[in-house]
Amino acid sequence: MPKKKKKSGADKERDFEAAAARAQSCAYPGCPQHSTLYLLLCEHCKQRFCANHQLPEVHGCDEKAKEAEKKQFREQKRAEEPMNEAQHELFKQKLHQKIQQQQSNRQIHGKKK
Repeated sequence: MPKKKKKSGADKERDFEAAAARAQSCAYPGCPQHSTLYLLLCEHCKQRFCANHQLPEVHGCDEKAKEAEKKQFREQKRAEEPMNEAQHELFKQKLHQKIQQQQSNRQIHGKKK
């Protein structure tokens, strides 16, 4: 097994400066934006993007974003409990009353003409 060469202080410093420069620039290929204040972290790919490339659909995380939204929607739907019979009957009665009220309103307005 070959031995790894230890990096000198200058090499470590150069690597650190390169990493710092990458952290201050937009990760979108070819984007010239550099900022120390305003780069947004993508929650899907964990890279930093400028305001022009912050949306997952723009920088290539659209499939990951869709899957995350679908998962969140499914979990939200599972949390809702279905109605029991008593609730179902109550809503059915309210709907029936509302329909009858609307029908009677239409008949009253029809006779006024």
